[in-house]
Order: sequence, then C-alpha cells, then structure tokens
Amino acid sequence: MGLFRPLSVDAGIFTPQEQGIANALLNDPGQKRNKSTMQADATLTAVARARAKDMATRRFFDHVNPSGIGPNYAVRSAGYPLPLWWGNSRTDNNVESISAGYPTAAAAWAALLASPAHRNHLLAVDSFYQDQTSYGVGYYYDESSPYWSYFVVITAPPKAKTTLKISSPVSGSKIGAAAVTVAGTVGESGLVGWLDIRLENTSGTSGWTRVSLPAGTGVGAWSTVISGFVPGANTVRLRSYTGVGNLLMEATSSVQWVVLKPLTVAVDGDGEVTDGFLGTKNRELGVNYTIAAKPHDNRTIFSHWTGLPQSANAASARQTFTMTDGLSLVAHFVPNPYETLSGVYQGVLQGLQATTTGQLRVSVTPLGKFSGKLYYGAGSHAISGTMNASGQAGLQIKRTGQPEIGLSFNLDITGATQEITGTVNEYGVITPLRAERRAESSEVLDEGRLVDHSGQFTARITPDTAVVNAPHGSGYAIIRVAKSNNVTVTGTLADGRAISASSILSTNDAIPIYARLFSGAGAVTGTTTLVNTSTADISGSVRWFKPERLPDQYYPQAFTTQNAVIGSRYVRPVKGTAFIDFQTTQNRARLLLSSGNIQTQITQALEVDSNNTVELQTPTNTGMKITVNASTGLLSGSFLHPTAGVRKFSGVVSQKQHVGWGFFLGVDQGGSMLLQP
Repeated sequence: MGLFRPLSVDAGIFTPQEQGIANALLNDPGQKRNKSTMQADATLTAVARARAKDMATRRFFDHVNPSGIGPNYAVRSAGYPLPLWWGNSRTDNNVESISAGYPTAAAAWAALLASPAHRNHLLAVDSFYQDQTSYGVGYYYDESSPYWSYFVVITAPPKAKTTLKISSPVSGSKIGAAAVTVAGTVGESGLVGWLDIRLENTSGTSGWTRVSLPAGTGVGAWSTVISGFVPGANTVRLRSYTGVGNLLMEATSSVQWVVLKPLTVAVDGDGEVTDGFLGTKNRELGVNYTIAAKPHDNRTIFSHWTGLPQSANAASARQTFTMTDGLSLVAHFVPNPYETLSGVYQGVLQGLQATTTGQLRVSVTPLGKFSGKLYYGAGSHAISGTMNASGQAGLQIKRTGQPEIGLSFNLDITGATQEITGTVNEYGVITPLRAERRAESSEVLDEGRLVDHSGQFTARITPDTAVVNAPHGSGYAIIRVAKSNNVTVTGTLADGRAISASSILSTNDAIPIYARLFSGAGAVTGTTTLVNTSTADISGSVRWFKPERLPDQYYPQAFTTQNAVIGSRYVRPVKGTAFIDFQTTQNRARLLLSSGNIQTQITQALEVDSNNTVELQTPTNTGMKITVNASTGLLSGSFLHPTAGVRKFSGVVSQKQHVGWGFFLGVDQGGSMLLQP
C-alpha cells in the first residue's frame, strides 16, 4: 500500500460500534479535555476507518503499516493539517490509539484504558493532548483476519484558524533591486506569538529576523524591508509561532531578480496599443515582448512604428521585440484611405511568354484587407493580407514542386488612377501587372446622368499578318457586361479553339482579358476598352501565345501574335427588323472567303430580309449555306472548298461597322471570312 487513502464518511455519523467508543471518549469521568469543545471530524473518522480496515486486510496490528506510514502522515495525507513543530516523519504518532480482538465497544474501551500510553492519549492525562479536541473513530470487522474486530481512535487539534500570507512581492514575479519591501497579512491570530522571516538564494540562507505583529490585536497587515536579493531565484520564507514557541504556519514567496529598464510606448494619431504598454514602465532586459497597435475605428488605420530595431518590419501592426536599454516606441496612425477605394480590382500580367502571363483579381475592404486569386502560368493561388498605409502589400506564394514566387503590389491611395500596379517575381524573372477597380453599378456623370454600360458587344480578333505561321482569319468574341459591371467573354480563335474569360468593367471603362490555353502552356491576354466612336464601341488588343503542338493539323508550330480587338454594341433586333443593316438596296451584301488553301477568292452575293433570312443570289456557290443568330449576332455556314471538301465558317457581325468577320479551316491553313455591303 502506498500513500494513505482514507475512506469517505459523512460528518458526525458513526456506526453503532464507533458510536460506543465516541460516547466513552466524551463521557469518561477521567476526561481532561474541555468536553464542550470536543467535536467529531469527518476527515479524522475517514482516516480511522481506513486504518482499521488496513490492519484487518493486511493482517497486522501496529501504528505503522507495512508501507511504513504512521498516523501523523496518514492524517496529513488526507488534507488535515497538524502542527508543523511536530515534525514530518512518516512513522510519527501523536494522534492515534488502537485496539483489536474485542467484540464490543465497551470491552475495547476498557482494554484501551488499561494501556498507560493509550490512557494518556484518550483522556489527555498528558497535557500534550489537551488541545486535541477534534476526533474520529473507525471500526472494521473481518472474520478472516487474525483479530476479527479492529478499533481506531484519532484525536487532533482543531484545524488552525490562523492565516499567514505574503502579498508582496507576489510569488513568481520579477524584481529589480537588492532590497525589497516584503508585506503581507496575518489573520485570526489569537494563537500567534510572533513572526520570523528569512531570505534564501544562491548566496546562502540568511538568519531569521523577527517581524513585528500588527498593533492592537495582532491581526492585519505587516511589512518589513529585506536586503540581500541577488540576480536569479530568491525565496522569502515566513513562519508564525505560538506564544510558547510552537511553529504554527509557514508561507513563502519565490521571485526572480532581473535587470529592469524603462520602456516608453506612445501613440501618434487615433489608435491604441496592447493593454499595459502605453506610457513608461519597467521591462526586463533581453526578454521578448509582443505588442500590437489597433485603430480606434474605421476612420483611421495603423501606419507604422518608429523606434524599433532596423531589422524589424515597421509596417506590421503586431511586433515581437527584444527589450533593450533606452527603447522608446511610437505607433503611428493615419486617416483611412481605403473607405473610398474598396471594391474589386482585376487586371493582367504582362508576361513575355505564356508561362509568365496571368491575372490578378482581388477584393479590397474599407480597411485595406484584400483577398482573391493570382493566376500565373499553369497555377492559381489564393491570396490574402492587409495593405499598409501606403497601399503596399507583398507576400511569398508557395507552389507544389516548384520554387515559390513573390507577389508585390501597390494600390494608388490618392484615388487618381483607381488601379493596382505591381510585379510577380519568379527566380529573378520580373513580370509587371496592372489591375483596375471595377466600376460601381451606378456611376454618375457630372451632368447627373447614370452610366449604364451593360449589354452585349460583338468583337473581331483581327489577324496578325506579320506572323507567317499564324492564322490569317479573324477570331471573334461576344462580350457581355452585366449591370454589376462583371463581364464574361466567350469566343473562338481563328484556329477553331474556344476561349472564355471572366472579367470586370473598370472605372476607366477597361475590360482585362485572360484566357488560359493548354493548361497554361498557351494564353490569350490583353485589355480592351469601351469607346464611343463612329465605327466602334470596343477597341483594344490581345496577345495570343500558341505552344508547339506537332500532332495538330493546323499550325503545329509555336507562335506569338499581337491581335487588335475591335467591335460594337449588339442590339437584338425587334421583330420585322434585320439583325444588321448593310445600308444598301434590299440590304444586299457579299460574303468573301479567301486564303485557307483557296487560290481564288470565293464571292457570294446575298440579301438579309426583315425576318433575318439569308437569301443567296445567283450565281450560287456549290454547297453554300448561311444562317444567322439574331439573338447574339453570330453567323455560320458551310461551303464547298476547292480541295478540302465541305468546310464550315463562323463569325460575328458589327452593327456599327455594317460588316461581319470570321474564319474557316482549309486543308492545313485557316482562311478569312468577310461579310460586307
């Protein structure tokens, strides 16, 4: 059996055998204790019962059990305090009498009194026991044990009512001087005769010094100055004694002497810092501290710190710094520039090859926080953070199986450009980027008119004839602008490959376009702008990066082209109106097909009636068919190619220019389709 564990008991409740012993203890005419102060104690009874059972089950009869535990140690282990001056031996007995082998409480009591030592204890014949007015009785019966019946009586002084406390310095605290005022309290001190105090540290243990009790009753606050503290751990030990010198209680406080120096923290502007830092306060040299700056409300933002070491990032509101002598920090706050600049920003990366092209799209909050995505080469990366007071942000983006890339950008906080500019850095390859803010859905002109650019536009992606191994037909796109100024772009390149992109209409009426091809090995990227000229509503350009793909039938070699983009708003015609007005008699036009392995241009005259039916005029080319989609402005058809058989063509019309453009694919080249008056 290890540490002594008492059985539980309800206070004041005994079994009949236990009650018999308790009655004898209280009523014996030889009892020297003040019977009016004697009181049964639940803890002492629990210990007595446990020790009775221990003797029965482990077949011994002694005050010290086979584990070497005596009564004093068992009582203290149960949480009942005994006077410290008794010592702390595991085998001491100042509290217990035992009896075994007697069938009744009366017989057991008689046997106990027959023992002089037990009589002295139970009746307090020896004055040592007279203040032991708390008691407990335990009984255990086991027919398989040597003595069958076991009785245990335990007495002890009442639980001490005195209190002793060191309130300053608080245990675990840090000090910065060799001499310290130590203070505390003593309570219910009727038993206290005096207090002694000493200091223990690596320099040794000082002698005990007498501390004066509080005046009057001796209850209340006390204090004294102790010298001799040294750097490192120091323990102050305080003891209280009875008037005859018996030790009552002990209190300790362990502190650390450290070198303290003043830290000054100030605020410039409308903000605050972590509680406990503002002003000048002593801090421990060489220790790391963490402080954070926070604006009072959304009208201001944190700008920067001054006074930090040069290696620190002064733009970070949260700082962890090492305390040094003479450190003085200032948290600076400035008016919030982001309240009028919040919104969605989107733009393209101006890479020189497909793998360094991409797109940045971020949402900026009124507090300068941002979140969104960076599309770069073949990857897409979620990004988030907070811009500093100058509109700057920078972060490193980790990529699986590839080196990380750096993204840095700056929002023009003056609001003059409504744009973000920056760079992507991949192993020293710097790619610039530019993103503009999405226009609000209800921008107002100076004249008070609402600007509403929503609607559908048809656009031609013109060929770059300077690149020999690229298609010479026209690609095309349909651009849809929602009332929210979000934009979708869908189209077809002149080699027949479809593209799609999600974009915005910026405050500068720009539409950035980025469409990834071949999992990032190719791309179409650039910017178009809404204009209002006599011939166009959209104007801009894109770069088309096509990688080498030798199995391709059309244009297997890599190329990079610069393609102009031009187009106009498309308005769905009302019933009985042609989808395009060629401004000719009977709305006549001609379809021209050239290049694409055609030696001689194919020309087909036609008319578009008010029901948007295309009527071919004589002579009619073999296999020629033309249909239009009046809802979108798309046109498509087929014809008999001189050497490639039946081929399809497709394109879009421009209502403002009164023409249509598109392409077809011949044997191994693309050709041009033109619809004109």
